[in-house]
Amino acid sequence: MAQLAQVSTETSTASRSVSASLQETVEITEKLKRSVDAFKVDKA
Repeated sequence: MAQLAQVSTETSTASRSVSASLQETVEITEKLKRSVDAFKVDKA
């Protein structure tokens, strides 16, 4: 039973880490999009 609890704790920790990394990726993506939008030229 202790082994199951340990695996659950490790899985939970890893899930939180992945979630934080994905949130950081989203934030970087949004910043990059704003930067790229500043250089867009209207097609005319």
